[in-house]
Amino acid sequence: MRGKHEFGSAQQPRALARRERSGGIGEPGARLHLDEGEQALFFRNNVDLARHRPHPPRSHHPTGGFEHSGGAGLRFGAAGRCLAATMPACLPPQIGHSRVIASSRPLPPTMAERLIVALDLPDIQAAEAMAESLDGLVSFFKIGLWLAFARGVDGLIDRLIARGNRIFLDAKMHDIGETVAGGVARAADRGVSFLTVHAEPEVMRAAVRGRGTAAMRILGVTVLTSLGDDDLAALGYRFPARELVTLRARQAVECGIDGIIASAADDPEALRREAGAPGLLIVTPGIRPAGSATGDHRRSATPAAAIANGADYLVVGRPIIAAANPRASAAQIIAEMEEAEPRL
Repeated sequence: MRGKHEFGSAQQPRALARRERSGGIGEPGARLHLDEGEQALFFRNNVDLARHRPHPPRSHHPTGGFEHSGGAGLRFGAAGRCLAATMPACLPPQIGHSRVIASSRPLPPTMAERLIVALDLPDIQAAEAMAESLDGLVSFFKIGLWLAFARGVDGLIDRLIARGNRIFLDAKMHDIGETVAGGVARAADRGVSFLTVHAEPEVMRAAVRGRGTAAMRILGVTVLTSLGDDDLAALGYRFPARELVTLRARQAVECGIDGIIASAADDPEALRREAGAPGLLIVTPGIRPAGSATGDHRRSATPAAAIANGADYLVVGRPIIAAANPRASAAQIIAEMEEAEPRL
C-alpha cells in the first residue's frame, strides 16, 4: 500500500484525541486515522502507510473524503489538502460498517461521523449528560445559542474536544468585517471544527481573513430552514428561498469559505453544480425522521432524503435530544443515512 499526503499551509489549531473504530478495511478491528502533524495516514496497529513503520497514538482528524474505484483506493481531497492511498484489490471498499462513497469533498469514512447532534439544551450539565449518553455512537456536536451564554460553556467545549469529539460552533456571526475577523480568530484558537457566519460577502471575506491558516472550516448560513418564500418577501428580499440560496452559494465560493448551511429541499447536489463547486461542503439542518413532526422547520427532510440529495453532514436536535431514548434515536437516524443512495 502506498500513501501520499499533502496539506499545504493549513494547520490543525490543536490536537484532537484519536478515536479507534471497530470494523474496517479488510478485517475486523482495523483502524484508520489521519495524523496531520506527522503528515501520514495510519492503518491498523498504528502502521504508517507511507513509511511502513509503527507510530504511537497522536491526533485524529476524520475529515478526509474517501474514494473507491477500480481495484481499491482512498482519496482525501479539499482545497489544497489531500491524501491518496492505493490498496490491493483484494480489500473490500469498506471502512467501519459503511460503504465508501466517491466524493471530491473532505468527508469522514462513516455515516455516524456525518451526524451532528445539536446540544440545544438549557444548561451545561444537561448538554454534557447528553453527549455522554451518545458516547461511542456520535462524535460531532453542535453548540449554538442555547449554550452560548451559559456559565461553563468554555469548559464544555474543552472537555468534548479532549474526549475526541468534534465541535460545530453555530455562532452565525453577522457584523462588520473587523469584528467578524476577530471573532473567527478566537473560535479557531478553541480548536472547533466548523463555524458558521452569515453568507454575506463582507462577512465571509472577513471570516476567511480571521481564520488564517487554521484547519477550522467556515460555513455560510444561506436561508434559515424556518423561512419560506413569503417570509423572505416580508423581510424585503426579492428572491424566493431557492434563488437566494443559490446566489449565496456562489458568493460563498467566490469568497473562499468551505461550505454552506442549506436545507435538503434546496437540493445540495444541484447547488454545487450551479455554483460550479463540486467540493463545496453542505451541512443540512431541518432533519426529521419519517413520520415525525417538522416543528418550526418550513423546509425539512428525512435523513435518507438529505443524504440522497447530496448533503454532507446532517444536524439533528430535537428528534434525538428530546427522545425517550436518545441513543436509540441517533442509531436509527444513522441507519437511515446508511440506507440512502447518494446521487453520484
